[in-house]
Amino acid sequence: MELLEYVRVNEPARPGQLKRLELSLLVLAEDHRVRLAQELMAVPLGLRGRRGVWERKRRLMKDLGAPTPDGRQVTSGSSRGKETAWLLEHGPQFLADAAELAAMADTAPTDLAEDLGHLNITLTGMSQPLTAAHTERMRYAAARVRLILADLADDAYGEFRARIKETLIERLTRLASEHERLLPD
Repeated sequence: MELLEYVRVNEPARPGQLKRLELSLLVLAEDHRVRLAQELMAVPLGLRGRRGVWERKRRLMKDLGAPTPDGRQVTSGSSRGKETAWLLEHGPQFLADAAELAAMADTAPTDLAEDLGHLNITLTGMSQPLTAAHTERMRYAAARVRLILADLADDAYGEFRARIKETLIERLTRLASEHERLLPD
């Protein structure tokens, strides 16, 4: 990872080589099933956890035309277009609802308040109008909302859930589920 950081800083004019080096490191970690390595790789890559590392690997494989282990090419094709269309149509409502939920962090139980705080950070800087450039950040926001909604279904959060408008939970559940169906496999 230190080598990758060095190349990024000192050889920025070699993006193809950088992508190949990064993909090699990601594949090596996956080949050896080193879950901890993936978590550790997230920070220098500027990502959040194993899922971010996995998404980066998939994007690099697509960019470099590398096949998946089963021999298929990674493509984003029409799913990316559908996701962008969803973002432009439903994104403003999703962001408004997610921000309303995140604003309740002060009254939430401690562990849920932390998750809501992270959601708020993710939403920060997503200004209107939304564009295709917001897609990646929207994925993070939608994933966080899905996790929070799953937590809210637990009886332990019943008292807090009762303070949230049911229509807000229903809309967020519907929108986050719609978005999830559009994500590439």
